[in-house]
Amino acid sequence: MIKFQKNFIFGIAESDLQTVGSQEPYMQENAHLTMWDEYSKKNKKDLPDRGGLKYNYFKQDADLISNLGVNSYRTSISMSRTIDRHGKINKKALKWYRNYLTKLKKRGVDIHLCLYHWEAPKKFTNKGILHPDFINVFLKHVDISLDYLSDLVDYYIPMNELWCICYLSYYVGIHAPGINNLKSFFRAYFQSMHLQNETIKKIRSFQPSAKIGVVNIHFPTYIRVINAKFMKARAIADDLTNFIYSDPLFFGDIPQKIIYKFKTNFPKNYKTILSESKLADAINYYGINYYNGQFVKPSNKAIGFELDEDYISIKNSLGWPVFIPPRLPSGLTDIIQTYYQRYNRNGLKKLFISENGTPAYSHCTDGQIPQDNERILYIHEHLKQIEKAIAKGCTVNGYFLWTLLDNYEWQSGYSPESAFGLVQVDPKTGSRIPKKSYYWYQQLIHSYKQ
Repeated sequence: MIKFQKNFIFGIAESDLQTVGSQEPYMQENAHLTMWDEYSKKNKKDLPDRGGLKYNYFKQDADLISNLGVNSYRTSISMSRTIDRHGKINKKALKWYRNYLTKLKKRGVDIHLCLYHWEAPKKFTNKGILHPDFINVFLKHVDISLDYLSDLVDYYIPMNELWCICYLSYYVGIHAPGINNLKSFFRAYFQSMHLQNETIKKIRSFQPSAKIGVVNIHFPTYIRVINAKFMKARAIADDLTNFIYSDPLFFGDIPQKIIYKFKTNFPKNYKTILSESKLADAINYYGINYYNGQFVKPSNKAIGFELDEDYISIKNSLGWPVFIPPRLPSGLTDIIQTYYQRYNRNGLKKLFISENGTPAYSHCTDGQIPQDNERILYIHEHLKQIEKAIAKGCTVNGYFLWTLLDNYEWQSGYSPESAFGLVQVDPKTGSRIPKKSYYWYQQLIHSYKQ
């Protein structure tokens, strides 16, 4: 039996574009298509058109969330919807959001609302957050969200996963806008830090008592060879994957070795951006999105490291390594310890696991409950890793499972390998079929309410 404190938060997490899709908002609300529509079309990937069909099935989804028993729900609000194609406040979109969120609030569910989960309008396809117009449009979207929805929001999250916004989108190039060079990566990094700063300040100015969480994806970093070169690669990977996204909040700076190595790629005002990022006093929790750890090795590439995972045999259906002992380290325990020890005395108030989950095939025949035992095992083992971190002296205040519905999984589209949901969605009828993992998570939560 996994044991947590009585006030431990059990939640579920989603995003707007992945579940609502872009087609219905475009047709019904005069909303924009998104940069992911254009990027996916250009790269011959699945479009985010239908998502998880939430637009017309949000009442059923509210029931599923309520019946699951979670006390917190995290989703996003799309800047492609809050501002219509004429540049005006999109009252139809805001009405949809109010209807949906109100249903959840009436059921006693706290709302954690992310203001940017990569749902930029189509006009930003080629440059993303580096487009000269992005800041103004995004901050207008923030103002609209605050004006029209603040009475329904328990926590604001400015932006989701800066590592994805910066590293995957501007260095690796597998997320929109699909750019891959070091200079663009650092430009995007400082731009996103600036936007996060401005958003936090804007929220605090609008509503001084508002609660704010900052959420980033993190990867504990390991090496298989203990020597100077591998240790240097691990240090660089740790800094660029983890600490440059969190250190500014608590220290107003980033690791000096990163500045020394990459400073020629920084904007002139980088010191100002970093110092203005020291906003730990203004936020109520830090959220770690965690899926797996990473093994790295030295590389001649400009970034100084590369993944070293070919020898890892335990992987999920997307090919991501699964860090479960005894084969691999307790990655979630390790990243919790790292973050708790690094920031506990430097302004950290609460620590959440704000995303965790795995894709898994659902085996079933008509009329039966879809079987996804691999997901149940993954969740159970990672909850045990949280329990282990707590036993080692860390404080963890809650856990958000990713995700409720099978939906649009970015570059992996709607492939069966990318089905993260506790609930199966029929793409033709929209019917929702809870999987075995839904009932397992429901029972786990129920056991803490007795």
